[in-house]
Amino acid sequence: RGPQYRPGIFWTTEEQRDLALDAVGRIEVELGRPVRVEVTRAGTFYPAEDYHQGYAERNPLRYRMYRAGSGRDQTLDRIWGSGDKH
Repeated sequence: RGPQYRPGIFWTTEEQRDLALDAVGRIEVELGRPVRVEVTRAGTFYPAEDYHQGYAERNPLRYRMYRAGSGRDQTLDRIWGSGDKH
């Protein structure tokens, strides 16, 4: 994966920035470890091409396989407990 897949929180006002940093701090306390998420000023937004939109809906089997293989659900269950993933 490349840098375009890193998690990020993008803000347009100082209040949004402060809220985002506070949320990241609270999550770090809850998890007991640093959270690697970039909190940065929003720049120009470029929508993704149409073929990137609605992937899960257009390819439900492939998406289920991707999701099962990614380990994401297991990690979320371990951290937050089992429940709805969407």
